[in-house]
Amino acid sequence: MLKWYGIIRSQINSTEGMVYTIEKAPFKPIAIVLGAGLRRDGTPTLVLQDRITTAVALYQQRKVMKLLMSGDNSVENYNEPEAMRRFAVQLGVPEHDIVLDYAGFRTYDTCFRAKHIFNVDEAIIVTQSFHLPRALYLCRELGIFAKRSPP
Repeated sequence: MLKWYGIIRSQINSTEGMVYTIEKAPFKPIAIVLGAGLRRDGTPTLVLQDRITTAVALYQQRKVMKLLMSGDNSVENYNEPEAMRRFAVQLGVPEHDIVLDYAGFRTYDTCFRAKHIFNVDEAIIVTQSFHLPRALYLCRELGIFAKRSPP
């Protein structure tokens, strides 16, 4: 049990000073929006809507130029990135500024693919506080200089 606590504490300590409000977020070329599930009707859950809304606010305030929407699309009737795209477009983001990652099955997958498939070196990670330490830690360990903007 103590080892697990130590890992969590280490992750939390290594991310201090990396959390920003939307208004105070520095400019980065892209925001990585991590998936958080869909409802049965294929629309984003409230947690995912919160992430997308935050990413759209970053985009509208010119804190980022592009949105990388990453989520699960492993079965025919479940397409997180497409649902995320639709929601962001409804909120006013042009389709050409949205990039979809259909293989973001886990946070690790998203961070790995952002770096090695989409060539992301710097980003703002959009997720909730409970997910912050792991998301930032993974992205940083995989070579992405990441900041986080809380919804």
